[in-house]
Amino acid sequence: METYENIDGTPNNKFYAFTIGPSKSQNGTDVSAASTYNLNQSYLVYPNPAKDEVQILSGNKSNITRIQLYDLAGKLIKETHTPESPQYRLDVRAIPAGSYIIHITTSTGNISQKVVVTH
Repeated sequence: METYENIDGTPNNKFYAFTIGPSKSQNGTDVSAASTYNLNQSYLVYPNPAKDEVQILSGNKSNITRIQLYDLAGKLIKETHTPESPQYRLDVRAIPAGSYIIHITTSTGNISQKVVVTH
């Protein structure tokens, strides 16, 4: 049996892997999702919503070098240059409650994610 794997990225940062091969289906081809994963899952940002601090953990162990927090209008609220480490705790106690975009710069790339601050 021959199988082919196709991995294709989508604009929402999700990748879908499909395996296609002969089977006993009506048309002779079986398509099944082998795995679905989100690129944002390589970084863990928690808790969300956050009350006092946001913990950032790199799942692939790349070093976090800078963290920027933007309000939803795009205004930079807080910027931190971090000691190169795969984890960091960002203090948000002085940040007004609301929704923000956290932009994380690492040694292997950048990622942005929505974060909610509550008090």
